[in-house]
Amino acid sequence: MGRRPTGPHGRLTRRIAARAVVGALLVVLLTVGGGEWRSARGADPATHDWMRSLYVVSDLATHPPQTPVVLLLGGSSTRESTISDHSWSDQIVSRGGPRVVTRNLSSRNQTFAQDLHLVGLLPSTPTVVFIGVNVGRFFADPTTRFQAEPGPYERLSQHRYTKQRILTPQRKERVAAEWMRRRYPPFAERFAANRAALEQVVATCLERGLRPVMLDMPRNTAVIGDRLDVPIGEYSRACAELAARYRVPFVSFVSRAGLESGDFFDIAHLVEPGRAKWQRLLSDTTVDLLTEYGMTVAGEPPPETNGEIHDWCVSSRIGVPVFAPQSATLAPLDSAPED
Repeated sequence: MGRRPTGPHGRLTRRIAARAVVGALLVVLLTVGGGEWRSARGADPATHDWMRSLYVVSDLATHPPQTPVVLLLGGSSTRESTISDHSWSDQIVSRGGPRVVTRNLSSRNQTFAQDLHLVGLLPSTPTVVFIGVNVGRFFADPTTRFQAEPGPYERLSQHRYTKQRILTPQRKERVAAEWMRRRYPPFAERFAANRAALEQVVATCLERGLRPVMLDMPRNTAVIGDRLDVPIGEYSRACAELAARYRVPFVSFVSRAGLESGDFFDIAHLVEPGRAKWQRLLSDTTVDLLTEYGMTVAGEPPPETNGEIHDWCVSSRIGVPVFAPQSATLAPLDSAPED
């Protein structure tokens, strides 16, 4: 990648690019599927998660990294599967890989349609996109919509679950036993739409020069047993078919992760011990893929931007999340003249 232009002309170019990103984000927020809007302010943790994903992808778009990027998309179980972005990035290096920018862009109940919008906003930087799949992702309502509201964003921790408070073995058993009765009917009803949406995410990644990888997410096999064999088999076959058709990987290391029931809050969400086991395998897989794709260019990523270099803020005029330098204001973006 060439050097970014400097001086007045370079600043103008970057401002124009930033406006384009903001405009694209506005379109995203106004056109995501049908269904009910959810307020970005309020107690709904799903919206807080989604806002974080929008902020981070906005930062990637307005401050493109100079090294390869590795992203993880998915729902809350995917969000809980890594220790942190820094830890994942450092572990990739320690296990023989290059220095890359890693971002877990997962959010509670995130749909494949939301994945698609995030993918559409990414810069042209060489990128591996892990797309998390599990029964929950095909159970999710594909018409859910989320809205960003003007105002400061309350930064929350990545994790909602901890080993200090997990479900009892008896409650985990009840959750697993009830899944087919309560969750399988909507899973079956929404499966075709979610499968089509997943295919669109894969196809869009390839069209944009990104490297999509479908990743089977962790599940508490010690408790689940064979109870969910039907839905697991259905989405696994669908992913295998997409992998063969588009010649992209479908990766699963569930059976060799060595996860125990105590590594989970319930039957899908990892807590601290499980995250360490899972992230190690994810890092090894990431190293293998980066090598296979030739994404081993030496270099250092830009300084961490999640609140340290750039403020997280929302335009008061158009309600779109953007990153701005701490010493700057949003006036140039909000009052930009019509082109």
